[in-house]
Amino acid sequence: MKTSTTAIFAEELVPARPLSYPLTSPQREIWFDQAIHERSSMYNIGGYIHIAGAVDPERFVRAVKLLARKHDCLRTVLVKGESADDVPSQMFPAELPLHVPVRDFSRHADPHAAALEWMQARLDEPFELYGGPLLHFELLKIGPSCCYWLIKMHHIIVDGWSIALLCRSLG
Repeated sequence: MKTSTTAIFAEELVPARPLSYPLTSPQREIWFDQAIHERSSMYNIGGYIHIAGAVDPERFVRAVKLLARKHDCLRTVLVKGESADDVPSQMFPAELPLHVPVRDFSRHADPHAAALEWMQARLDEPFELYGGPLLHFELLKIGPSCCYWLIKMHHIIVDGWSIALLCRSLG
């Protein structure tokens, strides 16, 4: 009987939907400016990391997904505001579908140039602010022992300092 009481109590503690939290003051400022400049990529933070050596794409993708599970900021999802000021709230779901494309540029005449052009185009694409991930990762194969890791995140979830910490965490 004690076990079933504990189980019922545990079920009552689990909210029907994930909890939402207000944006911090800096996040509100970023959100407001981004709302004014909807289709701008000015708040995209990122770049690429050159990985010298062979990379197992499946392991890399698993490591990136584990990184997202480990760090709440990477699972931040904005929910449209329901108040008079329309400011969104943020949620941190336990799981967030994260697609990490693996692209092979090794057959291009100049794989480095083709990959760099591809990455710049991705970095220039603005994020959809509501309902989904505010990050984008890709693994680009240049050759048998050379890859690039494309990292793009919205500034509302990270800053330059935290990106360095996240990269170390993945390592």
